[in-house]
Amino acid sequence: MGECKPVDKLTVEDLTRYPIWEFDLENEDEDGQDETWVKPVKQLPVTDLSNRIVGIPVRFAGGTTGYALLGNIDLQHLRKTQQFLVLTLVIGDGDWFHLARYHDSDYARNGPEALARHVNLSLEEIFPITYDISTFTRGLDAVVRGSIPAEPVERLTDDERMALIFE
Repeated sequence: MGECKPVDKLTVEDLTRYPIWEFDLENEDEDGQDETWVKPVKQLPVTDLSNRIVGIPVRFAGGTTGYALLGNIDLQHLRKTQQFLVLTLVIGDGDWFHLARYHDSDYARNGPEALARHVNLSLEEIFPITYDISTFTRGLDAVVRGSIPAEPVERLTDDERMALIFE
């Protein structure tokens, strides 16, 4: 297992040392391990983030910064990334906030307004959240240097999202 650990046990120190982590699915049946375990990706830069998460500093619109885990990034497809990008912010000492997107079932509980309440900032002080993963990835510039708005650029129907997944 080595440096493998459950994704919810990652620390900012882990993410600073290794910004990209991959789900260790081939070992999920190992004693004490399951599908939530990740292992660091040591060969950088990468051209594919499938089955991987990225831990990086992010910047809020008001200028403050924080640390986040990003997932569902397609380095070659901006529209897919805009629709499916997952953001989990590190809040305080080990507290995590998973930002729900407009199509997530927990949007009312964990959407942009809930994040603003959680960190005691206005939506305008938070969004857009910007990130830059260009140091350790190769892909479309609009994807590797991206932003996450409070409201999506485009709202898709369930059928449109499914078609985009399988595009």
